[in-house]
Amino acid sequence: ARRRPQNIGMVWFPALRREASSGSWSSWWARVSWASSRLAVASEAPGEPTVPHRLLKVATWNVAGINTNPFEYYTAHPDAAPYERLLRGVEAVLVEENGLRVADVFTDAMATDLEAAMRSGTSSSITKNDAAVFDDQSVAACFAYYRRELRTRPLVAGFLRDASLGAKRLCSMPDRATTTLWVPPPQRDDDDVPHDDDDREEASSFVPVFRPCATSGYDDGGDDVLQKSWWSAWLAFFFEPRTTLADPLAKLRPIPRAKYPALTEAEAAISVPLQLVCLAIFDAAILRVLDDAARRDV
Repeated sequence: ARRRPQNIGMVWFPALRREASSGSWSSWWARVSWASSRLAVASEAPGEPTVPHRLLKVATWNVAGINTNPFEYYTAHPDAAPYERLLRGVEAVLVEENGLRVADVFTDAMATDLEAAMRSGTSSSITKNDAAVFDDQSVAACFAYYRRELRTRPLVAGFLRDASLGAKRLCSMPDRATTTLWVPPPQRDDDDVPHDDDDREEASSFVPVFRPCATSGYDDGGDDVLQKSWWSAWLAFFFEPRTTLADPLAKLRPIPRAKYPALTEAEAAISVPLQLVCLAIFDAAILRVLDDAARRDV
């Protein structure tokens, strides 16, 4: 017998509120509303002949981007040919095993630098924000874990494509929190600094400061993305904050194991410093992927 179809509900994304009145959005919404209304009126009436039930399959995608990673999206680009060539090159690098290990891009010297910075307490937030405390015991445990579990992993298969790291949010969470900081101009009070992405609409008068990496709007002013100054800039971004409230370390939060059960108890206990280590590996790895992709003739 024919079944009564259900109304199609739409999820309202706050990020699209300002676009609701635009021509393209209104037109798209009108088409969806019309389709929904046509389905809703198809109810069964007395004496109406039955028709075979038909299954309606609907596909959706995430229309809101929570970060600026250009490798998570495919978009229209004004320089289509170079853009296409770059993405194909990146894909080729990521599907092939290049023999690199994590320590080949996040070197032992870089690990030593980061460990020393965590221990130094140069950031104003380290002693004031419980969520960003790097005590000696946690830092020691974090780098022992790194040398035991991460250092010798294959860079692509063992890190960039490791689904367990995604389930633990060890890269994605700090990446989202620290990609862009909004710093007030000198005449503004620090108390007015927007604290998260939901405040972007109110941040038009603030100055964006990007994490030095390939997945943000950072511009080092040069053509060589692998120049030595990158790592110094990365460390300075985290450990020499411009203002207290815009301190990136203050944005790191412990990852709760109750919400992300893929984490072990040991990983959850050191999740704040471990996020910073994984983010450093991720940023260094993406730079190497881009460098390899640029050398390919795809």
